[in-house]
Amino acid sequence: MPFTDRLDGGENNEDNLPKEKESEKRAMPREEVLVVPFTQENKERTFRIGTKEFKNVFAWGPEDMSGIDPAVAVYRLYTDPTFPPVKQKKRLFNDEKNTAIREEVQALLKAQEIRELKFHAWVANVVLVKKPNNKWWMCTDFTNLNKACAKDFYLLPFSGRLVDGSAGHEVFDFMDVSRGYHQIRMAPKDEEKTAFINEY
Repeated sequence: MPFTDRLDGGENNEDNLPKEKESEKRAMPREEVLVVPFTQENKERTFRIGTKEFKNVFAWGPEDMSGIDPAVAVYRLYTDPTFPPVKQKKRLFNDEKNTAIREEVQALLKAQEIRELKFHAWVANVVLVKKPNNKWWMCTDFTNLNKACAKDFYLLPFSGRLVDGSAGHEVFDFMDVSRGYHQIRMAPKDEEKTAFINEY
């Protein structure tokens, strides 16, 4: 939020501006230019990305990801009406995991990817998984909800067809998005089915 009010004596002195809290600092690129190899096998061929010059093109944190417009697509959960809602009993975590949960929940709230609910029929626990960088990845245990949902019967694409389809082209391109599971919103009537329990 821009700070536009004049302070003490009518001067815009940077020393008088409110300092950004350490926990509220936004992630930004560390390098002016990021050098990325085309392939792991041939690290000599690289391409350069001007990360600071084009920083508005990248999502550096959850607040930068606007997702897909709900008018285009939303995700719907088709649950069996005869399947009773399940409220999982809250799991206890140690201090390290509680800190990771609090930080992730606050980041998701700030990005408006989640909201607080007081009363809901479905309640799931969070699950923490250790990532290779020793940070915790917060997931939600939707075991019960998955059992109540209708199964998709879509076939996986055949890798041979994908390879054949790319023959004769110079570039094979794909898109991978950060935190892709937050890019498509849940349909409003199904949001409460995805509630998870936490103290933060």
